[in-house]
Amino acid sequence: MTKEELEFKAGNIALSNFLSNYPDDMCYDDIIDLLLTESEDAVLEHDISIWEPFERYSNFDIARYIEDLRSTVVYYFREECDETAQLCSQVRTA
Repeated sequence: MTKEELEFKAGNIALSNFLSNYPDDMCYDDIIDLLLTESEDAVLEHDISIWEPFERYSNFDIARYIEDLRSTVVYYFREECDETAQLCSQVRTA
């Protein structure tokens, strides 16, 4: 898995953990920007719904939690991807 693929998947994991609905055609960065800069009504107008257990948190906090989870997933799985790539290159040269 490439770094870009990992970041994309990690973003989807993080979004899905805190949002019960968001448009499929919006990219991760646009959703985070919207949460950080727009009012709650504007976020709802874009069909973005915060998962019920987190409704009492501000959009800013939700964006921060999403970013933290995404970074954590990338951090832990990047090591695994690097190790796999290293093993694959060793097999190819053997």
